[in-house]
Amino acid sequence: MTKILGLTPFKFSLRIVWTLIIAAFNLALWYYLPTLLFSQLEQFIPSTSESVLPIDISALAQGNISETILIFAVTITMLSVFSSILKGHALSHLFAASAALLAAYYTITLLNGGVITLSIDDPSRFLDDNMGEGDIGLSLNAINIVFEFRTIFLFMVIPSFLNVVKHVWRAIDQSATKEVKMDEIIE
Repeated sequence: MTKILGLTPFKFSLRIVWTLIIAAFNLALWYYLPTLLFSQLEQFIPSTSESVLPIDISALAQGNISETILIFAVTITMLSVFSSILKGHALSHLFAASAALLAAYYTITLLNGGVITLSIDDPSRFLDDNMGEGDIGLSLNAINIVFEFRTIFLFMVIPSFLNVVKHVWRAIDQSATKEVKMDEIIE
């Protein structure tokens, strides 16, 4: 009987179905969720504001999505797909560790290390039209908002790094204790 990666065609087809589920979940987690979040954030930030996020606010205003999010999401998804297809082989741990490392880097990049700074250059949009400078004696040129959530951020990133260590450990363990069968790979 013909085997694919040491599996019967039926078991391999089940693995492919499971891989498609994993791919859909990864795209939802790494692409659609951040896209939805930043498109909602854009409603409250005028296009004249500056942000340290890797998101182009003006691109979001036009309904476009940042290419940075798409590139990271597709790369993480592809690494996860390769890991799922090669499950049971030491090479799958390499792909899984790479996906986890890239996910940690993506989270660090997207959330700027747990400190997000937003600068609004023209805050007049938020002031009441009836309110003049003479009424309150205050003139605003810019508003700076800083969100610091480093402790929560660590709890978001540490699992990815632990996942890298887990997969490296399993790859070393599997390659050191398991006998290589060349007929599984060739068939």
